[in-house]
Formats: sequence, structure tokens, C-alpha cells
Amino acid sequence: MYGRNVWYIVILIADFGWQGLSRVIRSQVLSLRESAFVECAVASGASRAYIMFRHLIPNVLPIVLADFVLSVPGAIMTEASLSFIGFGDPTTPTWGREFNIMWTEGGAFTYFCWWWIFPPGIAITLLCLAFVFLGHAVDEIVNPRLRRRR
Repeated sequence: MYGRNVWYIVILIADFGWQGLSRVIRSQVLSLRESAFVECAVASGASRAYIMFRHLIPNVLPIVLADFVLSVPGAIMTEASLSFIGFGDPTTPTWGREFNIMWTEGGAFTYFCWWWIFPPGIAITLLCLAFVFLGHAVDEIVNPRLRRRR
């Protein structure tokens, strides 16, 4: 309807990619709501805003940050897959478009031209791996149960 543009794909992936994170946040907040320290804060007369900003958000934030950073590789692979099967922008150079050109026009997969196949594949792998390592590092920093004694 609006033409082909890589930003439309990114917006669609972001629009449809938040549901899993929202379910995780909701379940964590519902379990924290029944915990003893929140019930003590309610019994002592704390306001809802105080409970939310002082108790709920600090306990949910590590999960949100780690899940957000770990969902980026999935979005990268989704965009590359959509570009590979032809739903991407044909004027924008993406790694998925590169694989599409290799498959349809170049014959790189037929004749195993590894010098065409491996560079974009390694680039996607390294970028996704970097986000996975970043997600684990963020999870270790913000999650007190995973911190090591130094």
C-alpha cells in the first residue's frame, strides 16, 4: 500500500514484536504484587506510585532490559528473512537482499561461490552474537542474583 521501504519492515517487526515482552512484564508484576514486601508497603499506607516506582519497576527492569536486548537478533533475522524471500526494499542493500541476489541472479548457492555466501552470513552471525553477549552482560549487571563476587 505504501510501497517497499526497509523502515516499514522495521516498524512492522517492532509493532508485532512487543507481545511476548508484555506478557513477561505482566506475569512478573502480578507475581511481585503478591510478595511480602509489596503487601507490607500497602499495609503501611504507601501510595500506588511509590510502590510502582520503588518496588515494582526496579524488580521488573532487569527482565525488560535483558529481554529487549535479546529480542534484537530475532528482529535482525526476521528482516533478513523477509528481504531474502522478496518482501524487502529492492533499492536498499540489506544482508537478506544480498542472499536474494545470490539465490536468484548470481547462482552462488548452485556453484557454491563461498566468497559471496560467507561474508554476509558471518556478518549476520557476528551481529546477532554481539547482541546475545550484550544481553547476557546487561542481565548480569542488573540482576543481583547473577552478580559475581569480586
